[in-house]
Amino acid sequence: MADESSPEDILSSSLQTLYSYTPIAFSGKVFTHKPSGLTLVSPDTAPSNWLLHASSIWIASLFLANHIADVSLTAFCQNGRAHVLELGAGSGLPGILLAKRTSSKLNVTVTLSDYPDEAILSALEENVRINNIPPASVRVVGHAWGQSTSTLGTFDIILAADTLWNPDLHTPFCQTLSRALRRSDQARIYLVAGLHTGRWTIHRYLDKLMPFGLTIVSMIERRVDGTFDSEEDHIRPTEREWMVERDGEEESERRNWVVWIVVKWDVNSSS
Repeated sequence: MADESSPEDILSSSLQTLYSYTPIAFSGKVFTHKPSGLTLVSPDTAPSNWLLHASSIWIASLFLANHIADVSLTAFCQNGRAHVLELGAGSGLPGILLAKRTSSKLNVTVTLSDYPDEAILSALEENVRINNIPPASVRVVGHAWGQSTSTLGTFDIILAADTLWNPDLHTPFCQTLSRALRRSDQARIYLVAGLHTGRWTIHRYLDKLMPFGLTIVSMIERRVDGTFDSEEDHIRPTEREWMVERDGEEESERRNWVVWIVVKWDVNSSS
């Protein structure tokens, strides 16, 4: 499939080269994930659903895909089959990559889910097909956060990238997480959010977890590129502790970071 770079992608690439500008999303009809060779088509959502921003591949999704090995599946695969859900999947990059890498090695089933918009679900199904993912390894299910999860089921691992940007959806999102996460001490949720989301927006989301019986295992800021800084002659930190505020931090600097959050059931909660 030919690479069809959009004017937005060309502009973003030029800005990044000239001004050390880190893009937070990649738009265009076709996206190729170079490390894996996956090719993805982007959904052309209905106008009423444009605010879902599902037609772009966001930096947190790309980061999660590039670090998919950090998602631990061993404990589940040793005891049978691991069931993984990607919420707010968009084009499905992390989930499809996980399915492709585990289909011949581990017993993993991946469910890709996003808002029940026909274009989004069709694009997800097309991306599964064109990347030759075994049908037994992946399914696509539409789901609106906060609604019944009966068509989703329950999962050992839940993945979600750049799903915290809208405070109005924090509670419905938590409702879906709490219904879809298997009741197990080992079950985990991996949330990755670009810091362009806003530190206080992310912080307000964290306050929603406890009432649903969920608690944070770890929360680390991770640099998107983790490269050398030749001017300072040292390695820029690739990880650092989460902070709600960082003095003097500009928006251009926040673009360089995501926060990687691991969540589990709180064994002391009665929820």
